[in-house]
Amino acid sequence: MYVTGCIVLVCCLALGILSRKEPVEQNVGRLLVPFHRMAVYLYKRICIHRLPFFSSTQVEKDLRSLYPGEGKESLKADYYIKKLSLSLAVVFVGTLFGMLVRYNSQSSLLLDEEGNIPRGNYRKGSVRVQLKADCAENGSDSFQIEVAPVLLTEKEVQDLSEELWNRLPEYILGENEALDRVSCDLVLEESYGEYPFLLEWKSRNPAVAGSTGRVYPGETAVSVEMAVKISYEEFVREETLLIRVVPPALTTREQEHAELENLLLRSEQGSRREEMWSLPEEWKGEKVSWQQEVEDYSMLLWILTVVTAVSVYVMSDQDLHRQQERRKKQMQRDYPDIVHKLSLYAGAGMTIRGAFQKIAGEYEQKKAGKEMRSGKGIRAGKEMRPVRGIRAEREMGSGKELRPGKEMRPGKELRPAYEEMLYACRELHSGVSEASVYEHFGKRTGLQEYIRLSTLLTQNLKKGNSGLLERLREEAVRAGEEKLQGCKRLGEEAGTKLLVPMVLMLLVVMVMIMIPAFSTI
Repeated sequence: MYVTGCIVLVCCLALGILSRKEPVEQNVGRLLVPFHRMAVYLYKRICIHRLPFFSSTQVEKDLRSLYPGEGKESLKADYYIKKLSLSLAVVFVGTLFGMLVRYNSQSSLLLDEEGNIPRGNYRKGSVRVQLKADCAENGSDSFQIEVAPVLLTEKEVQDLSEELWNRLPEYILGENEALDRVSCDLVLEESYGEYPFLLEWKSRNPAVAGSTGRVYPGETAVSVEMAVKISYEEFVREETLLIRVVPPALTTREQEHAELENLLLRSEQGSRREEMWSLPEEWKGEKVSWQQEVEDYSMLLWILTVVTAVSVYVMSDQDLHRQQERRKKQMQRDYPDIVHKLSLYAGAGMTIRGAFQKIAGEYEQKKAGKEMRSGKGIRAGKEMRPVRGIRAEREMGSGKELRPGKEMRPGKELRPAYEEMLYACRELHSGVSEASVYEHFGKRTGLQEYIRLSTLLTQNLKKGNSGLLERLREEAVRAGEEKLQGCKRLGEEAGTKLLVPMVLMLLVVMVMIMIPAFSTI
């Protein structure tokens, strides 16, 4: 992990040095500034060589739909630089955490180069270590051994000793079913639970059941008396437990593992008066090398970091597409109101161009919070300056109060259908023909409803105003019916989503009723 972490950090340092002169936008967080510069540097280099890392037809389509009128390359660069900087930040932070985890796991090593493990004092208690034995012929074996502290005399409490004696069989059984059917190792420890007693075990038949709890079953069942000495300072209580060892089915490999573990346990018990425990160097004439096994999740953490960084990079495209879908739904909800207003103003004697500009002007007046003079419509080049682009979106996210015509406050006032109408009005004032403006308006929305409306307005310019008002009213009625059907469909979907919480609430109520009923029986 240290090698991987050093490589990642060196790469980040090199990128930081190479990208130190790259420009940074003002709204980038202070902590993300170096990663933003790295992303700008990488984006430029990758684009020069035309590598396919920053090329997605769907992303470009969504960006053009969300921010019409903005430069294609500018939008693409802002979007990819933003998500690339986030991915670089995730990799850097995750690598640092992985190195810290590695350092923490290595700091728990107790085994030194000479094969010694230091003991702690009685305040620290026992220390459990994971050891690995490497033999030339038998391979590797792992053991988990508890290294006890320096022995001290402890005080006895009569009532607790009686309670411990009554519960002692269930403590020492381990994986066995009962004391008269012992086939696995017993759990013979120096202390159990929170009892302040020191226990010493002594087997009357060590060849069958050792004092450490190791069981060596034979071909027949054998009864063994196990003496236990419970002491706490001056108090000593001696009792005897009768166990019956029955033969299990052990393989040769399991038998060798058991013998090596028994050797390790005897070595540990024999060195409890010493400050250092020297591990056995030979077993059956073979040299044994020991290694301590510790839990090290640093590499796993780094792999998860890389996966997270890649996920952040990939999921950004899906988030952009969801944003586009929300925009379409919002435009569909606004369509009936727009058609209704057009038919209303056209019926009042206004031209289609005037009605179109008045609807956009009312929206801008409401959005900007500035009163406009009634009947004058919109001034070209002044009021109609809708904010577009990723940079404008970041400025809107700052929460500042914005001046009309330049910036706008994010929230419910930002409605994409009316923003498209503002953009169309700006095209009108820039000299684009009215028919082309309506055609562009329908194509930018990408929705069938607005395309139908733009076609209707374009045909009106070619054929005249005859029958336009009637067709607008019919379109308004149709849009209202579609909106009503959509609301009904959303209500049905909401009812389906509420079915699971209602079932869970029913189960909770049933549990609340059934528990008191059963408790009284």
